[in-house]
Amino acid sequence: LPACKPEAIWEYLEAADIFAFPSLKEGMPNALLEAMISGLPSVTFDIPAFSDLLQYDSKALVAVESFNYQKFFDGLMLLSEDHALRESMGNRGKKLIQESFSMSQNMRVALHSLMSMAKSRTVRELGR
Repeated sequence: LPACKPEAIWEYLEAADIFAFPSLKEGMPNALLEAMISGLPSVTFDIPAFSDLLQYDSKALVAVESFNYQKFFDGLMLLSEDHALRESMGNRGKKLIQESFSMSQNMRVALHSLMSMAKSRTVRELGR
């Protein structure tokens, strides 16, 4: 929503039942991440950023073949007609984003990587 003030985004997400993200060229889109962390079931095209996420939970959102507008529409219709599916997908998406994008989780991964690099370097230096 171009006229939507950033502080009002969460109100719009709370009022929604489904989030449609029809973009074909994105990195990791914050709008979709915000919708998913809000618990909204979402429909998107299968842009590369989501291929990585969906390897952890393929049922966290509806990702359809890019440019296949009929399947995009079908995904929206499927969610609009099935409350239990919306709820399940919303919960799965929220959990996936919490686990994949939490600051504490990302800091643990970064710290582990840095410690491994430091340890590897120390071992190499001792061998000289």
